[in-house]
Amino acid sequence: MDDEPLSDWAGRRDAKIGRLRAVPLISGDGPKGAHLNPDAPRAIQRWNGYAWEPYGTVANLAEAQRLLYPRVEKPATVTALPPQPLRAGPGDGPKGAHLNPDAPRAIQRWNGYAWEPYGTVANLAEAQRLLYPRVEKPATVTAPPPQPLRAGRGRHRKPRPGE
Repeated sequence: MDDEPLSDWAGRRDAKIGRLRAVPLISGDGPKGAHLNPDAPRAIQRWNGYAWEPYGTVANLAEAQRLLYPRVEKPATVTALPPQPLRAGPGDGPKGAHLNPDAPRAIQRWNGYAWEPYGTVANLAEAQRLLYPRVEKPATVTAPPPQPLRAGRGRHRKPRPGE
């Protein structure tokens, strides 16, 4: 039988304890979808591991969403770059990182939707150390040198005449 261990199942079930959901408070057999009555009051229910129990009420869908999906705002910790002098010539100047290695660099991180500021470094060398950390390779064990074939009959050698 390929059943999972009971401890894995219990861990998944226990992870859901405390989860909240919003249920529209409407009478009769009206629509139950959250988007169909956005102005209807909502009952907030909490999962206790066995059943949904009453937790509170909110006035409408917008308040329910604010309660269920709170926005976590993290403060930006990016330092401002010094202004760069304008360069003469077409376009905005050189784009290659190697063309101005002493210029400060803005480090950005991809969050799945867009690039967001991550920090700054003083020059190209620091940026490369941050983006591409050096990975130390483990010491390799050297194999013994190969032994030359010895005289005599090997397993796959033809016998010499007179042997």
